[in-house]
Amino acid sequence: MSTPVPHGELQKLAQEGVIELFTLDASSVHGGVHRFCGERESDGGAITFNGIEYPFVPIKGEGFEWNGDGTLPRPKITVSALNAVFYS
Repeated sequence: MSTPVPHGELQKLAQEGVIELFTLDASSVHGGVHRFCGERESDGGAITFNGIEYPFVPIKGEGFEWNGDGTLPRPKITVSALNAVFYS
């Protein structure tokens, strides 16, 4: 699992790392929109981006890519939600 990003790093004009934010839109099946992030603030709180909170959920995404050869990538998302409940 990755380490938390220090708050000071988030305030820099040029950050050294990338924070992945995930949005799960299940509204078409009456599940609402859920936002989460695999990182957390240095105080343990949720990451906030553009006024939207992304609570911490142990998540890992891999295999995302852009290419022009016509084949589609097969990304994988792994979520460990032992103590988390998704609700809308």
